[in-house]
Parts: sequence; structure tokens; C-alpha cells
Amino acid sequence: MAGFSNAFSRDAKKLILGSPGFYQWRGAVVTYFIDGFKKVRNPEMIQYHLKVATDSYLGYSVTSGFFNDDNVEEVVAGAPKDSFYRGSVYIFSMKAHAGENSMTVVRVLRGTQFGEYFGSSVIATDLNGDSRDDLIVGAPFHSPVTKVNDGQQGDRGRIYVYVSNENFYVKVCVNKKQGFEEPQILSGLNKPLARFGSSLCVLGDINLDGFTDIAVGAPYEDDNKGAVYIYHGSKNGLNEKFAQRISASDFRSVDLKGFGISLTVSDIDRNHYPDILIGSYLSENAVILRSQPFAEIKAQIIINQSSVLKPELCKTDSCFSISYCFRLQGKYIREEEKLFVQLEMDTVLKGIGNENLRVFALRPGKRFSNMETYVDIRVNETICSPSIPIFVRNDIVDKLTPIKFEMTYNIAKRNRTTFCGNCPIVEESKTVSSEINFESGCKNGQKCVSNMTVELKTISENEVVTSVIDGLQSDVKLYMNVSNFGENAHLAKLVLEVKPYLAVTRLQTHCEIDLENEEKVVVSCDLGNPFEAENVLFVVPFDLKQTNKATQITFKAKLLTTSDLTNDSKIEETAHLKILYNTAVQIVKEKSSPIFYEVKNRRIFDYYLFSSVFQIHKENYSAVDNLGNIAIRCDYNLTNLPIVPGADVVIGEPGVTFGFPEVSRLQNDALKAFRDKRHTSNESESIFEFNDQLLKLNCENVHCENFYCRIGPFKAGYHVGIFNLHSALNISTIESVFGSHFKAIDLSIEAKAQIIDAVINRSNDFYFDSIDLIIRFRKMRQRLKLQLWILAISAASGLFIFVLMLLALIHFGFFQRKKREEIKKLLHQANLMKKFNNCDHDAFDTKDLVIRN
Repeated sequence: MAGFSNAFSRDAKKLILGSPGFYQWRGAVVTYFIDGFKKVRNPEMIQYHLKVATDSYLGYSVTSGFFNDDNVEEVVAGAPKDSFYRGSVYIFSMKAHAGENSMTVVRVLRGTQFGEYFGSSVIATDLNGDSRDDLIVGAPFHSPVTKVNDGQQGDRGRIYVYVSNENFYVKVCVNKKQGFEEPQILSGLNKPLARFGSSLCVLGDINLDGFTDIAVGAPYEDDNKGAVYIYHGSKNGLNEKFAQRISASDFRSVDLKGFGISLTVSDIDRNHYPDILIGSYLSENAVILRSQPFAEIKAQIIINQSSVLKPELCKTDSCFSISYCFRLQGKYIREEEKLFVQLEMDTVLKGIGNENLRVFALRPGKRFSNMETYVDIRVNETICSPSIPIFVRNDIVDKLTPIKFEMTYNIAKRNRTTFCGNCPIVEESKTVSSEINFESGCKNGQKCVSNMTVELKTISENEVVTSVIDGLQSDVKLYMNVSNFGENAHLAKLVLEVKPYLAVTRLQTHCEIDLENEEKVVVSCDLGNPFEAENVLFVVPFDLKQTNKATQITFKAKLLTTSDLTNDSKIEETAHLKILYNTAVQIVKEKSSPIFYEVKNRRIFDYYLFSSVFQIHKENYSAVDNLGNIAIRCDYNLTNLPIVPGADVVIGEPGVTFGFPEVSRLQNDALKAFRDKRHTSNESESIFEFNDQLLKLNCENVHCENFYCRIGPFKAGYHVGIFNLHSALNISTIESVFGSHFKAIDLSIEAKAQIIDAVINRSNDFYFDSIDLIIRFRKMRQRLKLQLWILAISAASGLFIFVLMLLALIHFGFFQRKKREEIKKLLHQANLMKKFNNCDHDAFDTKDLVIRN
């Protein structure tokens, strides 16, 4: 199998052949000297490594190179099944020793994974430009290590890049790999079954960057279609990212398979750039890819102004102008090209999402901050654009961030259907930038050193306070004094955080609310840009009417700036304001009229309704959410009352009625307790005090029935709540126990009230009060039954008296009224005169009429 792999020496005077089937597939390497074209001598040197195991396949791949500084060429041969199927690469010296016709092994590189086929492909070339060749070794069967043996994930492949160093012949090296640096490992797209590294090829410097480039085949990538990867060299070996990936799927006119199984280069179109011949054996094809020349475009943006910008000098005219220049460089390319150019302004702010750009240019009738254009250039000539006037907005905030201009360019797309051998290409779109700074006012360039301080004071009624009383003070003002004793502070801002939430009533012009929720409020104030050496006072008023029962308000202020700060700067300050709650409660009873009840034999109902009326006065300043533990105590069980029908409360203005969200009854057997005391002992005072006239019922020594409730809320200031409890007393039950000989019953009702809000000050006794109310029930006097004879005598006496009075009136002429008769006579005479007047006016004279009594 001599010639399974082959390579020429660099001087083309030696032919190196690999013979992997030699001697039970141990393999061998044969070197021939060449005198001239088609004239090959007998082999001068032959190498079959006797220590190589059978089936090692030495000579599966061969190459040669100068890996050290002694100007001696070494032969490299791969043995992909050597070293227990991990694979090996042998490096032989071509120096012939006296009396020997063989090569000497100087280095051996070993694979790292069983069956990865390390050494199946090898090439040697100077990647990093240090005048020493570097070695690239393929391992196309390398597979990732997984817990599950999944055949679909294997055979991804990789290449090992060994960069040579000066210690090639040193046998013991620290952190060196037998004269090479630690290998660089590349895997393309790392696709399963790709067998990346099956073939390797040196392309030369195709991008004219001074470093050699290579091609790597992955013939089974994308379901056996295949692909070829182009890697560019660099000072460190190869670039980690491939420059180009040529896939078999890119050729739509033919169904290629196994694309990349073999690679070779030659300049077939004489354009001084290597063309690549790629084998695609599974589809029985070979593909020639012709190379276009690579060009380099140098570009720059020129700002025709000082590096420091002063916006105050250009309020009406443009502040400065810019222009851009290009220069095309390359070998064996055509003379003229067209570029597509994109220019963007203020790209730093645009990159962080700020659409309020600070600069703009003008075209007829319109502002613009970016532009697109085409530029014609020539090889090795510098072409510059006309100057573009740039304007600065008057309302800019950020004067510290430089104004940056960026320009992206590339060769414009060509409308060609045939291959152009001298049309240049560039690696990718390139971007250049330039920037200009604002006048900073700093001594040492753009970075200022500021000395800033902030002080806080809470003011109420023109006095500095650390605490306020809820309801007494309606507002508080926070004074924030900010000073700068150093250089300008750029983008200076004061941020105030108030926790818990407190309503802001008014803000100054340069302040705004950034955040407002139930937990806190955040206010930010602009100090100016820049904030020079000066003193500024901010006053923020807060409403204390909505403290939400907070006991302390924390004000935290912080100064922000992009400038540096001195060590003695005080950029954070915290102030605390205590909220005190002072409130008093008083219960006032209303006088009630006695309730009258009938005696038992005339009683229609056993129950007599009554109302217990209390006035609950909330005094002093603070608002109260609830007046709780309002207890009503009386001996309801003893009197066998029905369930209490309900209660009404009026707080503040009449007509505003509040129900009771929480009412409870504490049950006990008071009647049984009373009877036990009556029949057992008189040592303790009875709960009932009575005599023949009055029965007193109270709750001094036993548990009576209790009713608890809460009322509220009460606003700040003085308010009155009217508490009216409706109930009834069972008179019949009381008389069955105590008898009916008493004339009145006094029912004692005890009322207590206290403020249960935890925030209310309890250092005094004003937060609770209690009173006793007496409800008096008075028995109506019993009506006596009249005898029949008494009624008869009374009726006869009355009739006799009436007759006597009638006779007396007649006797004294009460029924004969003279005055009335005289008036009737006068009216009669007047009517007669009217009749006479109608007949003859002169017949009578009214003067002759005489009225006599």
C-alpha cells in the first residue's frame, strides 16, 4: 500500500510515501530523492518502527515541516490505530546516520480517546508567523463522553493544533507538549456523525493578514452531505471561530454527498489566489471552488474640531463638522469599487435605548441622526467626503458621555452572473468610530472629583422637629440641603426614599416622583448637569393626614453622580420622624325617664322595653380606627330576657350610623348563683339590695351577662358617638322571685369603653372610661272598684244640682235678652225707610225718626 498517503518536501527534492499495510499493517514511511521531473531514485531511507504494534497503520497520513530553528526538515506520519487504538503521530528526523538507511524518531504525539483515529490526517504549516512550522492533526472519530452510549451523538470529530516552540529538542519541558504548546482543539459546529477533521489542507494567506489559513473537511455532516470549514491563522495559532463554512447544501444544482472527504489547492485561473478542489466521493463528484482576491479597506471618521466641545458657543450655528475617508488596498484586484456606507450619530446613548439623541445634522427640511450612502473608491487612493455640519440640542442632560459617531461599510453588492477573478471581497462589514467630549470643567481631563454633602431636617410650624402628633400637625416639610465643595458633578441627582408611604403635597420644578406605592414613595431631584460648586435647598412637604398608623417615617436621601467623589463626601443621609398618637375617650350617660308598669292583674305584657343611651366622646387630636371593648353588663339572665334585639350608634354628624362588626355575649347562670347565695350564706353582700319601696339589681359580686362591641372609625379631632342599646325587662319573672310588694325597680347597667389601637399613647388613664346607668321601672298605683249605690247617689245629686241652676237662670232673666230685641226693631225700621224712599224722596225726613228704648 505504498503511496496511500504522499507529500513532497519543501524543496521538492524528496517524495514521502506512506505505506500503512506494511508488515501486518504495522505500516512504514518511505522517502525517495528526486533528481528531476519523472526521475525517482531508489528509496534512500525507509522507516518501519519495529516497536509499533500490528494494525497501527503507520503512514496513514504523511507531511513534513521545519519545526525548530536548525533548518532541518522533519517527516510526520500518522498511525491512527496505534497506542491501543488512541492513535499516534510520529515525527522523524531526515538526518541519515552513519551506516544506517533509516530515519530517527524524535517526537511522538498520542491521542486522548479510544478510537478517535488520531493521526488519520496531518498537515504542517506556519500558522502564527514565527518561521517555525506548526502541526495540525485530525481525529475524525472523536466522540463526546456521555452517560448513555448513543451512537447518534458520536463521530463528531476534532482537530488538534500544535504550535511549535523553541524547546523542540528538549526532552523534559514544563507545560509543553514535546516541543509544542498545549494543543488548541477545534470542532467546527460539533455536529453528530460529521467526522470533522477527516481531511486537512493548507490554503496559504487568502485574507492577506500575514498568517496562513487552512481548510478542514467534515464529509458526513448534515446527514452525509458534508461541509468544508475555512480557518484563518493568527499569532496564537488558528482563530477559534471559523471564517467560512461551505456546505454541500449550498450547491442546489447537484446532490452532493461525502463533500469534503479530500482537499487540495491550485491556482487554476491564474488570479494569484489558490482555488480548492473538493472531493465528494459518495455522489461521485469533485467540486472546484475558485477564490476571489481579498482586499482591505481602511476607513476613519474625522471630527474637524477640538477634542473638547462647548455647546454654549454654538446655540445658533453648528458646533462642529465631521467627514469620513476610505482607502482600498489589495493585490491583483480591479482599480475601482463602490462602497455601501452607514453613518450613525451618538451611538452610545442609542445603544442603551435612549432615543433622545444629543446631536443631529440637517438636510433640506429635515433633521437626521443617521444616513446611508454609496461611495466610489480607487485602489491605493484616499477618498474623503465633504464636511457635514453637526448641531447640538439645547436641552441635553448627559454632558459627560462622549458623542460617538460610528460608520459601517462594505463593498456594495454586484449584479454579475459570471465569476470575477479580480473582484475583491472583504472579510465582513467593518465599523469605525470617533468621538468628541464636552467641556467637563475638570482639572485632570474628563473625570471630575466632587466633594458633595447632603443634610436633612424635618420642619413643622417653622420649627425643627423629630416627632409630631397625629391630628395636631397636619403637615411636615423635609429640608434637603445639598452642597458641592469640589469640581463639577456631572449627571448629579438627589434621590429621596420615604418609608412607609407618605403623600407628597407639592414638588419643586426639578423634582418628580419616580415610584409611589403602599410601601414607599421615591422622589428624584435634578441637581444640574453639571452641578457646580454651590449650595441648593430642596423643600418637600408631606401630608400627615394619611399616616396609616405608622409610628415612624424614615427619610433616606442619596446623591448620585458620574463624577468621582472625595473620601469626605457625605452622599447619604437618613432622618427619622416619630408619629405620636394622643387620644382620650369619655362616656356620658343620658338621663332617662321612669318606665311605668301595671300591676300583675292588669298587665297585658310581661316584658317592658327600655333603651340605654350613652354618649362616647372621642377627644384630643389623633384619629382612631376603633373604639373597642365597649362592655355592657347587666343581669339579663336573672330576668329571663329575650335575645337583645340590637343597637344603634351615631358618630359625629347626625344620620351617620355604624353597625357593630363584632358583638359577643358571655353566658352564665345568674339566677342559680342568686338562689345558692339566698339559701347558703349571708357572709357576702347580696347582689340585690331592696326594701319595701325599691328593689336594686346590680352586678357587683357576680358575673352578669356582657356584651362587647367596637365602633369607629373616628377622624382626627373631637367627635361624639351615641350608643343606644334596646332591650326589655321581664317584670313577671322578677315578681315571681322577689314578690310584688315593691313600688320600683332600679336596673343597674355598667358601660366601659377603651381605645384598643396599639399606636395610641397609654401613658395616662385617658384612653378608657366607665359609668353606671340606672334604669328605673315604677309601678302604677292600683285603681279602686266603685260601689253601685255610690254611683246612684252621685247621679241623683248631680241631677238635683242641674235643676236648681236652671231655675236660677230663668229667675234672673238669663233667657230674656233686651238688647237683642232692640237691634231687631232698628233693622225693621231701616227696611221701611228704604221702601218709602223708592216712592217719594220728599215724603219723609229721616230726621223725624226717633228710636226709643
